[in-house]
Amino acid sequence: MEALLALLQTFLWVGLIGGIVWRFNKPIHALLSALADRIQSGSDFKAGPFEITKQLHPQTPDAQTKKVDAEIREETQLVLPSSVSEESAMYSLPPIATSLRARHYEAEDLALRAVQDEFGVPINRQLTGGRDAGFDGAFVKQNAFHIVEIKISSGRYPRPIVAKAASQISSTVENYQWRNVRIIIVLVVIEEDRLVEAREQLLGFIPNSKYPVDVRCYSFKELRGMFGLGGE
Repeated sequence: MEALLALLQTFLWVGLIGGIVWRFNKPIHALLSALADRIQSGSDFKAGPFEITKQLHPQTPDAQTKKVDAEIREETQLVLPSSVSEESAMYSLPPIATSLRARHYEAEDLALRAVQDEFGVPINRQLTGGRDAGFDGAFVKQNAFHIVEIKISSGRYPRPIVAKAASQISSTVENYQWRNVRIIIVLVVIEEDRLVEAREQLLGFIPNSKYPVDVRCYSFKELRGMFGLGGE
């Protein structure tokens, strides 16, 4: 008798599920299709009740190279003697030396690894919303969307570099109308002997931004040692 009741319950459950599937066939099909399209196109970042509705997608290699070259030129101009004009500075680096690009990419990669280790969350790298210069990294934690920007510096003028980066990202976020955003700026100091000076200049420094900004400062040598690469 118990076996018969169990079998009857099984048939009832199968019938119930079959009835639901038949009754809601179209809505279920539409939902599955929407999910499939969402997966294929890439999903937006979500931060608690807020959603980054502007679709983020990977930057092209060409866009990444242009961003790196612009940052190298910017830093080079910052440290040039006052006797050298900006016009001549633009030609002081032939199509950007490959070695400078390589060092920039390595420093950026190591800095992102350090941030990922600190926050314990995987970082999505080299993203763009289409109307921006690109984001070095982004992740969601504690219902907030974190944007990570890595800046490479000699260490001489850290405040202007951090302030400009914070202002640019803040303007982009406001333009996209994203909410619940935090900005993380990591300054990587190339000249080891200027690390202490750079950290002192950045101590307590709060960039002018509508969004919270966290600042980190490492030396290139420090990051290499952190990930088992030894000195420069």
